[in-house]
Amino acid sequence: MSLKLKKIYVDTRFRTLDSISTSNFKIELPYSVVLPDNSTFQLTDICIEHSWLTVETGINDTIYIRALSYAGPQEQVFDVLVVLPSQNYTGSTLAAAIQSSLNTQLEAGLPVFSAVYNANPNTITINNTQNFYFKILTDPELITKLNKTWTGPSYDSTNPRSANDLLRNYAGTSTVYGKDKGPFVSGFLDLQPIRNIF
Repeated sequence: MSLKLKKIYVDTRFRTLDSISTSNFKIELPYSVVLPDNSTFQLTDICIEHSWLTVETGINDTIYIRALSYAGPQEQVFDVLVVLPSQNYTGSTLAAAIQSSLNTQLEAGLPVFSAVYNANPNTITINNTQNFYFKILTDPELITKLNKTWTGPSYDSTNPRSANDLLRNYAGTSTVYGKDKGPFVSGFLDLQPIRNIF
């Protein structure tokens, strides 16, 4: 008798009492499986419960902003990086964290931002309550440090830790928003940045 293919599904909830942990465990099959000589086995699939955060420190926690204000005859440029707290988020809690982080971490004198979650299209709208322009820099711009014109805090251009993947703001050239240009509207939010483990 030969077995062409047989799958055994293992759930760590049913591990034996002498198992060490959910990653180092034993199971008892409810029936005997007899394998012919020279049989082999492979682990083909694994399902791991959610074990990472939406925003993780040093991974995807930073939004890079260029704010342009007009406090006189000449444009003033403020380049700032805004760090989001590391935790799991829903759309509305991410919007609240973005708004709070923007308004508490920006240098004194910069205008106030608002961030609102839009449930139906699953996007976040970011705007300001003052009369100024702003950009949320994309990943290509972060690599070149906005063509070497970045004036904000130093960062590693090879690993900018940007939150752009969450906001789907990762390609091309950033657009100017605010004042008479309208608000920034994210792409469809990606709140599960990691989907596969290999």
